[in-house]
Amino acid sequence: MNAILKTLLVIGTVLFLTFIVYMVRKKKLELKYTIIWLIASIVLVIFAVFDSLSIALSALLNIAEPVNAIFLAIFLFLILMQFMLTIYISKSNDRIRVLTQALALKELDSKSEAGEPSELSEINENEKQL
Repeated sequence: MNAILKTLLVIGTVLFLTFIVYMVRKKKLELKYTIIWLIASIVLVIFAVFDSLSIALSALLNIAEPVNAIFLAIFLFLILMQFMLTIYISKSNDRIRVLTQALALKELDSKSEAGEPSELSEINENEKQL
């Protein structure tokens, strides 16, 4: 690999690591995602500095060009990240639904204790009139 390309890759990865640390300090990125991105960046630096590793990886996977093996690894990493984020979004949606239902029940209880008619009782009265 060209020395200029290696230098640019290492500089770009260091800048990315700096950006990750900045995002954590500003509390815009959770720690559990930071660890994954830090590991990915370190692996990228290792592959940039030791290009024999990418050659060995491509030989191990029986891929003709080392760059194709790296693209495959990056592609699989991104698919894994997307899957993990999908799981996190699903869990968050479930939590939001449960919290919304709990809040609605709490508001219903507080209205019934105060003697105010709730939306549910208004619906029941409308059904009785029909």
